Amino acid sequence: MRALASEMAEQVPGSEIVANRLAEVLFIQILRAHIASGPERNKGWLRAIFDPQMGTALSAIHDSVDTPWTVESLAEAAGMSRSAFAAVLRSCSDKRHWNM
Repeated sequence: MRALASEMAEQVPGSEIVANRLAEVLFIQILRAHIASGPERNKGWLRAIFDPQMGTALSAIHDSVDTPWTVESLAEAAGMSRSAFAAVLRSCSDKRHWNM
């Protein structure tokens, strides 16, 4: 916080860029602390991020956004069966009426 305040107080070349990056780092640190401090880690999409297989599927989506992903192809990317993947996806998204 002191470094961020210092960068904002001093108007030297590059201070705006450094202040922006420090603010980003601070935001990430706050988010990490929040996730680590509560049960939210085991709920919703945060569960998917922390689950190794679901995280692999999410990475595949981000790596290839133009791919017409299906439950079956995401399950394959995650190294899971289609039914196991669909069950975890349902629990992560709180969608109880999905037709998979």
